[in-house]
Amino acid sequence: MRPRVHLLAALRQAVLYAGCAALMLLGCMPWVAKAASCADMQLLRLGSGVVTLPSGTVGQPYQYTLHATGGEPPYTYHAGSLPPGFTVSPAGELSGEPSPLPLITVFVAGVRDQHDCTAQQTYKLSIVAPWQPSPQPVPKPAPKPKPPEPPAPPPTPKEPPAPKSLTTLPLTDTLAAPFPSESAVDVYMLTADIFKDKDVLIELKQMTVDATPVDISANATDGKDDVGKDDTGKDDASNDDPAQQHPPVNDVDQPVDETIEADVNAQFQRLLKPLLDVEYPGEELFKAALDTRLCRFSADLITATANKNKLAAPVDEESGCPPKWDDLPEKVVNTPSNPLPWKELPQWLMSRAMRDLLIAKARRSHSLLQPPAPLWSGKGCGCVRQLSGETYGFYPYWHNADKPVPLDFSLISRINVFALWFRDNGDLVEPTWKAQQSTDFIREAHSHRTALDYTLYHNDWRFLKSATDDEITAMTQRLAVQAAKFIDTPLDDLASRSHAWVPGFAEVERYGNGLTLYLDKIPTDDDVRPAFKRYLDKQIRELIDELRRRDRRYVLNIVVRDEDLTAQGSVWQVERMTDYLRLAESVDPRGGNVASENARARSSTNLTLRYLVLLRQPTERGMRKVLSMIDGDKKIDEEECRILLHRVIPILSTGASAEPELFEDLAYASDNFGGAGFWAVPSLDEPAGKMTAGRIRASFLQRIPRAEQLNAWICEYRWPLRVAAEGLLLIWLVAFVIYQSSCRFRQVGLVYPLGLLLGAIAFLILGALLLVGDPRLSQLRQGNALLGLLLIVLIAIIGYHMLKPRVEKP
Repeated sequence: MRPRVHLLAALRQAVLYAGCAALMLLGCMPWVAKAASCADMQLLRLGSGVVTLPSGTVGQPYQYTLHATGGEPPYTYHAGSLPPGFTVSPAGELSGEPSPLPLITVFVAGVRDQHDCTAQQTYKLSIVAPWQPSPQPVPKPAPKPKPPEPPAPPPTPKEPPAPKSLTTLPLTDTLAAPFPSESAVDVYMLTADIFKDKDVLIELKQMTVDATPVDISANATDGKDDVGKDDTGKDDASNDDPAQQHPPVNDVDQPVDETIEADVNAQFQRLLKPLLDVEYPGEELFKAALDTRLCRFSADLITATANKNKLAAPVDEESGCPPKWDDLPEKVVNTPSNPLPWKELPQWLMSRAMRDLLIAKARRSHSLLQPPAPLWSGKGCGCVRQLSGETYGFYPYWHNADKPVPLDFSLISRINVFALWFRDNGDLVEPTWKAQQSTDFIREAHSHRTALDYTLYHNDWRFLKSATDDEITAMTQRLAVQAAKFIDTPLDDLASRSHAWVPGFAEVERYGNGLTLYLDKIPTDDDVRPAFKRYLDKQIRELIDELRRRDRRYVLNIVVRDEDLTAQGSVWQVERMTDYLRLAESVDPRGGNVASENARARSSTNLTLRYLVLLRQPTERGMRKVLSMIDGDKKIDEEECRILLHRVIPILSTGASAEPELFEDLAYASDNFGGAGFWAVPSLDEPAGKMTAGRIRASFLQRIPRAEQLNAWICEYRWPLRVAAEGLLLIWLVAFVIYQSSCRFRQVGLVYPLGLLLGAIAFLILGALLLVGDPRLSQLRQGNALLGLLLIVLIAIIGYHMLKPRVEKP
C-alpha cells in the first residue's frame, strides 16, 4: 500500500504545482503578449529624420493628416509644443489657423497602436505670409480684322517658271527683323573682367563724382538722432530749400577725391563678387540674382549702421527692395542728401544705368550649330548611389575645357546635354558625333549608370504668326520622330556592340535615355501667345505618343520657369500639368503607382514625365510659391498632387548660393519635391563643385556603407568582370565534361582535379564580387532567388553522387 500512497501524494503535488504555474502564466500573459507583439510585429514608425510639413499661410485654415506605418491599427495620435492655434486629434488630424506672424516651428508628435506600442517623430512647420498676386496687365485691344485676301487664281497645269533673282526689295522689308540662319542660346554671367571694363569704369567714375561732395566718413552720422534725419528730426530728403541742395554733377571729367574713388571701386567689387563666374540661363534669372544680391548687401549695410549707432534696424519688408527700376531715371544728375535715407541705399549703390550696363555686359550668346562633344571624366567615383531623389545636371557644350571636366557621377542621376536645337519646320539639327572619340562621353556616363538626356531647344516663335494648325501638327510630329530616333541610335564601337552579346547581361548601348524640351523666351505678344499655347500642347502630346510607342524606358523632361507657374495668366496651369502626367504615365489616383522602397511614385508605362523648374533668386521663396500653387489647387485630388510634386525638379544655379543657403535649398527640395538639379553640372575642380557634392550627400544620400569603395570599383568595371566570370564558367564546364567522359584525363592524377577546384574557386570569387556590386543583380541580392539557386545546386550535386553508377575496380 505504501507505494500507492506515495504515488498518490506525488500526483497531488504535481497537480498543485501545475495549477500554480498556470495561474502565474495567466497573470503574465498580457505582458508577454504585449512584448511579443511589439517585438515580433513590423516596427511602428511616423517617418525618418525631420519631416518637413507643407507650409501654412497666415489667416488661412491649415489641415494635414499624420500617417503611421507598422504596428497594428487603430492608431492614437498626440503631440506637444504645437504652434499657437494648432491641435492634433486622436485620429492624426493636424489642424488650426496660423498665427498672425510668420514663423518656423518644430514640434514632436507621437502615435500608439492597439498593443500600446509607441513611436515619435519630429516635424518642421513653416508659416508664411499670404502671397499677393501681381496685378494682371490690362489686355490690349484686339487688332482690327484684316480685309479678306482675294482668292488665288486656279493653278495652271503647266510647270511654273523658275523664280527670278532678287533685284530690289521694299523699304518696309529693310526695317523687318531678319530670321536667324541658326539657333543661339543666350546666357548671362559676370567675370572678373567686369572690373576692368571701360564702360563700367566710366559709370563708376560718375558715381565717384556724385559722391565727392558727400561726407561718407565714419563720423558722418555723429550728432544725429536717427539715420536719414537731421538734429531737428526732419528728413534731409524732404528739404525743399534749393540753397541747401547739392548742385547738379554730371561731368565725369572734373577732379574727384582719389580716396573716395578707391572706396567706390572696392565697394562695387564687394557687391558683385558672389555673382562672378555664375551662369544664369536667361535674362530674368540674372536680373533676379542681381537684385537679390543688391538687396542683401544693402540690408547688411543698414544693419551694420544701425548697430553702430545703437538703433533698431528697419524691417526688411518695408525696404521696397528691389527698387522699381522702370520708375527711376536713367541718369542721376543730383548728389544724394547726407545722411542718405535708408530706403534709397540700393539705388545709390547701383544706379539704373549701372544695372542696365551689367545686364548688357553679362550677356553671352552661344551658337548651337555643330556643337562639340562634351569632355568629362569620372574615374573612381563608381555608379550612381541609392539617392532619396533624382539629381539633375545640365551640361552646356560651351563649358568644355582643354582637359576633361571631373564629375562625381555617383551623385548625378541624369545629365542634360545641351546640344540639340530644331528649326521652325520641326527638323532636328543633329550634331556630327560619328567618330568614336566624339562619343566617349556617352560610354563614360553609361559606365557609371548616369542617364543622358538631350535638350531640344528653340527660342524664336515668329513663325507661329502665319503657321496653320496643319503645319503645327506636321512640325511637332516630325520633331518627335527625329528626336526619338536620335536617342535610340546605337553606339557602333566594338566594346559597345559586344555588350549586346553577353549572355544574361545583354544590353544595347544607345546615345541617350531621354529628352528635355526647353522652349525659351516664351512670347508675350498677344498675336503670338495663343498660337504658342496650341503649339506647346501639341508638341508635348506628340513627344509622349512617340516615346510610348517604343519598347524602351524613357524620361521626358519639360523645362519651365518658376514665374511661368506662379504668375497670373501664365501658359502653365496645374491641371494641364496633371493631364500630361496622366497621358504619359497612366497615373492611378488610388495610389497604385507608389513604390514601397522610397515612397516615390513610379510610372505605369515605359515613360516618366518630369518638370524642371528654373528658379529665380531667392530660390527658397520660389520653391515655396511653386509648392503652394500645386498643393493649393483644388482641381486635382491629394494623390495626384503628391505624384505631381514628386515630378517637379527645382533647378539651381551652381555657385550662386553660400553653403548654408544651398543646404537649406537642397533639404527643402528633397523633402517636398522629386529631387534637385543644377545649372550646370558641378565640377570637382572648383570650390563650388566640391561644396555642392558635399551638400548632395547630406541631403540625398541616406547612408554610406562600409564597402562603398569596393562596390564603386565593381560597378565601374562590371562589364570586364561579367565577361571574365562567364568565360571562366564556360571553360570550367567544358573541362569538367571532358574529365568525366575521358578515362585518360582521370588518370593524370591530382593535377586535373586540382585545376578544376581552383577554377571553381575563381568563378565563385568573381560571382561574389558581381553579387556585391553589380547593379544588374540588385534584385537577386535583395530577394530569395539566390537562396533558391544555391538549394538547386546543392540538390543537383547530391543527386549526381547518389545516382552515379558504382563500378568496382578491376
